[in-house]
Amino acid sequence: MKTEIIVAFISGILGIIAGVAGNSMITNNQTVNLIIDGNPVSISMKDYLSTYSDLDSKYIELQESYNKLDEQYNNLLTLANNSESTNTITSETPNQSPMPIQSSAPVSINWMNICAPYQYNGDHDVYDGKDPTRSFSMSGNEYTEGFVLFVQGRASTSGISEAMFNLNARFKSLDVTIGHIDSTNYANSKMYVYLDGNLNTEIDLNYDDIAKNYHFDLNYALQLKIEIMSGYYGLTNGIWS
Repeated sequence: MKTEIIVAFISGILGIIAGVAGNSMITNNQTVNLIIDGNPVSISMKDYLSTYSDLDSKYIELQESYNKLDEQYNNLLTLANNSESTNTITSETPNQSPMPIQSSAPVSINWMNICAPYQYNGDHDVYDGKDPTRSFSMSGNEYTEGFVLFVQGRASTSGISEAMFNLNARFKSLDVTIGHIDSTNYANSKMYVYLDGNLNTEIDLNYDDIAKNYHFDLNYALQLKIEIMSGYYGLTNGIWS
């Protein structure tokens, strides 16, 4: 818009100069007689030359301004064309799945380090995870963190093996994987879970079941006791919350 105004202004000035130069002009010593748009005009030679010089100077200034604006306009036009080209390429590029954000591997938290049994009664094995070669197997999977409660003897042998935890009212719940220990006697069992000395949960454990996760509501109890009556059963992958 600014360019159009300046061009129009320059054109007007050029028109005046052309009118002055193109119309009939009669000089009579110090007087210049002009006919502009059909009307006779008489001015002194001094005024004529002064006006012409002023107009010529303004024309040169406007021409320089026009050249600068024209250069700026061309630069903006180039930028606009480049921007449109970039947007077109971007829109035509097929959608790609975002690259995964690389992060450090999740840290495995050993539940036995957070809260382990302070006392075992009966036969048991403890796996603290410090020795990777020492593990127990349930449903074909190896585990290095947890413990095994067992009552030795034939499948019909019964007794008690238990683990006791001091919760200190820190936990709302416990999720833990429980299963039969591979290649041990084929004994089913009962598991009893006590909170602060009161029976809270009773579970039927079958030797041929796949190891699975159990959820226990602890309700910020002070003490947890887990006991089995027969067989070999392990607890692992505990999550305190």
